[in-house]
Amino acid sequence: MFTPTRITAALAATGALGLAAAPAFAHAPVKSRTPGPGKTKSNVKRVAVTFGEAVITGKISITKNGQAVTAKTSGLNRKKTVLSATYSKALAAGKYKVSWRVKADDGDTETGTWSFTAK
Repeated sequence: MFTPTRITAALAATGALGLAAAPAFAHAPVKSRTPGPGKTKSNVKRVAVTFGEAVITGKISITKNGQAVTAKTSGLNRKKTVLSATYSKALAAGKYKVSWRVKADDGDTETGTWSFTAK
């Protein structure tokens, strides 16, 4: 028979298991994005996403009005914690969309997007 004490104990145990499992879902958390989401910046020559831990591989792409903007270089830094695209000259004024995809060390693929405006 389920008594209030047993129900409370079962709920507490379930909650504790959920908290213990939480780190497994963290993968490679995004620490920052440059330029930040929704920000307006001038002289943008680099777009980057920084992760809280190393990733295995990554790809980043930037579009303006649905058209790809070709980077001079792109990829992961040596520590494999920053995925970036750099440009030889500042991006022209307008709204840009950044899309990225990485493979975390747990084997899962993670993706994300954000937009910013260059002035």
